[in-house]
Amino acid sequence: MSPKNITKAVVKMQDVVEAEALLSRFIGGVKQIAGFTDDASKIGEFVAKHQDDIGAVLTSIQSSL
Repeated sequence: MSPKNITKAVVKMQDVVEAEALLSRFIGGVKQIAGFTDDASKIGEFVAKHQDDIGAVLTSIQSSL
């Protein structure tokens, strides 16, 4: 293999490594968004389930101010 071909192979390998790193960061970002969405959904479910109690607490706090 000639030095020129070796250089081309190394450059291609670097491109693949960089592409994999970008893909990994993208996937990590998607996972974070999915986690945030799941957490927001759980918070919404909790609030919906306990809305009367939450309203009573907020009313009590407001009346004490």
